[in-house]
Amino acid sequence: METLKYRVLGNWNLSRTIRLAMGIIIGVQAFADCSLLLALLAAFIIFQAVFAVGCCAGGNCGIPRR
Repeated sequence: METLKYRVLGNWNLSRTIRLAMGIIIGVQAFADCSLLLALLAAFIIFQAVFAVGCCAGGNCGIPRR
C-alpha cells in the first residue's frame, strides 16, 4: 500500500503536471460539450498522470545502454 501512496503522491515532474492539466482541460471541455469520447480520453490522461504510467509496454521500450 505504501508503494501506491508513493506512486500517486511522489516523484511529480513537469511531464506529469502537464498531463494532469491537459486531462483536466479536456475533461472540462467534454463536460461542456456533453461528449463521452472526450470524457474517456480525459479520464485516460488523468489516470496516466496520477498513477505515473504511460502508453509504453510496461516500461520495456527504453533504449538499451552499451
